[in-house]
Amino acid sequence: MGEYMSNLPAMEADFKSEERYARLKLIFKASNNEEKIVEERVKEITDKYSLIPNCCCIEGKQGSFQYNIEYHDDYDKEAGDIFEDIMKQLNITSCS
Repeated sequence: MGEYMSNLPAMEADFKSEERYARLKLIFKASNNEEKIVEERVKEITDKYSLIPNCCCIEGKQGSFQYNIEYHDDYDKEAGDIFEDIMKQLNITSCS
């Protein structure tokens, strides 16, 4: 995990939840394919759980990226624990 931490860009997180829907949006600037490192790390984390996310990475202007992790049928509200794990593993300390 140390290798990932040193190669990760600084990130902001945004959380949204409604009924059975939950989304964590990671916003960051990347160079040297750092977005791939974020994608790989998120996959490693979400693969530990039975709930399967919909994930997508959107490239913006000037090297900015938005990585979305969404759950559409979160009946048991498991996404919160998964999102906390992701934030911890990616060293994100706050979320709006």
